[in-house]
Amino acid sequence: MCCQIENFLPKKIKIGHAGTLDSFATGLLIVAIDRSATRHIDKLMSLDKMYIAQGKLGQLTDTLDFTGKLMDVPRPSRDEATGQYHVNNGVTKHMLQDAITSFGERYVQIPPIYSALKYKGWALSELLRKQKISDIRVLINDIAEKVGTVATTQALRRLSIG
Repeated sequence: MCCQIENFLPKKIKIGHAGTLDSFATGLLIVAIDRSATRHIDKLMSLDKMYIAQGKLGQLTDTLDFTGKLMDVPRPSRDEATGQYHVNNGVTKHMLQDAITSFGERYVQIPPIYSALKYKGWALSELLRKQKISDIRVLINDIAEKVGTVATTQALRRLSIG
């Protein structure tokens, strides 16, 4: 993103961005142009962000999003009355709403397996904690686990920053 913008600016102008978006995500990203703006990037990165996300119940990948490798999921449940199998274990909208509200404002997330990888000598999970990043993909799967299934993030859009 910044490289594309740099093509339109004089060579000595400093440019940076406040955070990143997952490769499949869309939405807002703050880009700071010139030293007077880039020196505030740390403050900008700590601002609250609002997202809208879509998950798919009953599907699990190693990255918790649709770009990852599909993993084995628990066997679908069978409805004794109809004989049909339900991958989402009969999850209702009400069950999902209850699961979401049960988390409160703060809870501890367990990052997906990729977060055990290292980047520049740091564990990615440690970088996530230091930057106070909550992973929407983890949240979607945690909600699904509260109602007895798994989930994978299918879409993610950042709606607001600050």
